[in-house]
Order: sequence, then C-alpha cells, then structure tokens
Amino acid sequence: MMRVPGRIGAERLVALAIGIVCIAYLAAALELPPGTVQRPGSGFFPQLAGALGLVLALAAAVLAPARPAPAIERPAVVFIAALLAFSAALDMLGFVPAGVLFTALLVRLLGAESAWQIGGIGVITPIALDLMFTRGFGITLPRGVLAGLF
Repeated sequence: MMRVPGRIGAERLVALAIGIVCIAYLAAALELPPGTVQRPGSGFFPQLAGALGLVLALAAAVLAPARPAPAIERPAVVFIAALLAFSAALDMLGFVPAGVLFTALLVRLLGAESAWQIGGIGVITPIALDLMFTRGFGITLPRGVLAGLF
C-alpha cells in the first residue's frame, strides 16, 4: 500500500485518542498519594496504570501503519448512540431497566434473531450484574424507577 504523506491512519487515530484519555487519567491519579513500593498509597496503582497505558498508546501510535480510516458502519453508529442513551437514562430509569434495553439492543446488533435470546440475555445480564455489584461488592447502582421496590 502506498503511503500518503500527512495522513493519519485509523490505528494511529485510536492510539492517540487512548493516549489523551490516559493523560487525563494520569493527571487525576497524580492527585492521589503514591506511597512507596513497600507501602503503596491509594495513587500507586492508578498512576502505574495511567503511565503504562500512555506508554502503550504512544508505542501503538508510532508503530501503527498509516492507512486511511475505514468508513464507520451502521452497527457502530447504533452502538455509540445506544451507549450514550444508556448513560443518559441511567439515573432516571435505573441500572436494571436501562441495562435491559441496552443489552437487548446489543444482543440484536450482534446478530441474535430469537426473541428468547434477545429477551433472556437482555434481562438476565443486567440483573446478574446488579446483584454482583450490590450484593457481592457492596456498590450501589442507580435504582431509578425501581428505587422503592427493593
């Protein structure tokens, strides 16, 4: 493939975007005390992860071949729109109802055609995740419309 001067390939673009996210993450992690190797502080692992992510993103940007970015396909656009809608509906609907809608749409996008597959996976996955986080980890997820029910 012929190299076009001044053109950033899709791989480089993604690597640079990840690098920017790693810089923001690292900047936030630097606010936490690092501690020492023998006694790590709350910022030790986040700082390590941010620095490692930044190094890997820069290496990927340098080593990626320069080729034109492919056209964005319809399922990718639908996925991004669904992710944004899920994020927006999370507080209002709650994790489980928003998760059911989001997961069912994703399962359909991935090619499932059976209503039992779409509905079953769409319902079971968010409920299982909710139980894992609330009961297993003690992390409360947004309840939304289900706030008074359980």
